Amino acid sequence: MSNSMRALGAAAAVAIAAFGAKAYAADAAQGQALARQWCAACHAIDERRGAAQTDAAPGFAVIARQRQRSPAELRAWLSTSHPNMPNFNLSESEIADLVAFIQGFAAR
Repeated sequence: MSNSMRALGAAAAVAIAAFGAKAYAADAAQGQALARQWCAACHAIDERRGAAQTDAAPGFAVIARQRQRSPAELRAWLSTSHPNMPNFNLSESEIADLVAFIQGFAAR
């Protein structure tokens, strides 16, 4: 990840923390369904599949275990568009669900 991408992600995370994100009851099962629908074409969305579908798309287990990928960082990342990812325009509740699903890998 480039330094500018890290800086953008960090700035977005700080903005979310500073201004307060609305609280949503995150649903990891719904996050898994969203991941199957939108993310599985590029990302490995479960540990059984192992490697990502493309070199540019890390698996969700890898993402969850990266130190810099806190829930706030993931929310910020999913809230902004990126050149290597489709712009899904996710709702705040969809983002919360995806973050809950991804973070589930960190505990495994």
